[in-house]
Amino acid sequence: MSNPKPSARPSALGKGLAALIPQTAGGGPADPGGDAVRRIPIERIRPMPGQPRTTVNKRELEELAASIREQGVLQPILVRAAGPDYQLIAGERRWRAAQLAGLATVPVIVKNVDETTAFELALIENLQREDLNPADVARAFKRLVEDFRLTQEEVSTRVGKDRATVANYLRLLKLPPLILARVEDGVLSFGHARALAALTPSELAGLDLHPLIAGRVSVRELERLVARMRERAAQAGQGAKPSRPESPQVRYVQRRLEQKLGVRVVLQDKNGKGRLILEYKSLAELDGVLALLGINDEE
Repeated sequence: MSNPKPSARPSALGKGLAALIPQTAGGGPADPGGDAVRRIPIERIRPMPGQPRTTVNKRELEELAASIREQGVLQPILVRAAGPDYQLIAGERRWRAAQLAGLATVPVIVKNVDETTAFELALIENLQREDLNPADVARAFKRLVEDFRLTQEEVSTRVGKDRATVANYLRLLKLPPLILARVEDGVLSFGHARALAALTPSELAGLDLHPLIAGRVSVRELERLVARMRERAAQAGQGAKPSRPESPQVRYVQRRLEQKLGVRVVLQDKNGKGRLILEYKSLAELDGVLALLGINDEE
């Protein structure tokens, strides 16, 4: 029997931050020695480029700052050396709140890790605390795949999610910007977004989102609606008469425009000339397209 292949990453990653922040018997940070807790000037800490979190709740940050003024920073911030300064790995909210609270120094633990491991740790912390919205999680997974060359299976292992969940998050990035924005601000849940990601751009363009945004449609109801739409589309495709096939280039451009604008696009081309048709189902959809094109009614 062959020996198992050694892991390319430290086993601590699969256990999250608890495996990397030393603990006392009482559950708090360890005293100096080994991975020692030390205090450094707050201005020497820099945020991580491409930090998984892209939004911070201002009210919650102010509440945390008020707590820090009274109690201090109770859990050390995780950083790594970056030249003469330090790069933030985990604890961005504590760092920002400490700045608001006017602290001159903060407790940190300095880890000797590379860029990939640092990003993974930042993502793991936010996932464990459930601090990221689904769109941020999807973008973080995409960065692990594209920038750090991990497979979806490897991402799954690193962050402790099954592969199907990772794939579902990545599919969210195919949603039109108007829908993805509603996911980011919490109007639409991950379950809603996952169901919508099963639709084509033209099917999404024909869907009335107002009941969804108003919170009148549950995830299960939306899943049933999407299933019916896909079934009708399949039946229509079986009964449709064959038409003149479009070139792969035309189909590609049409699909990219639909993904970008969030509405159905018809691109008719003949010998280098043709028509570009944008179909919208409501004035709200039209306003969204105009906004994406940089057109507003004040011009």
